[in-house]
Amino acid sequence: MVVAYSVDGDAFIAETPALWSEGLFDQGGPLARSFTLHPDGERFAVFKAHEDVTDTDHLTFVFNFFDELESLATR
Repeated sequence: MVVAYSVDGDAFIAETPALWSEGLFDQGGPLARSFTLHPDGERFAVFKAHEDVTDTDHLTFVFNFFDELESLATR
């Protein structure tokens, strides 16, 4: 899922979530990233999950996603 948000003082204001993709993607391991940023900073690639992956009983929140991507791209 993907959601636009804003911050007003100490308040986090999230809009309505929308489906980002119908595909399943690899979560990677604790020491591995499952995505990479394109040099133009506008696109990224994710690893598609294996066909037999059915473990979808968890949720991952990514805050400051583009800040993280920028940090990774400037290393």
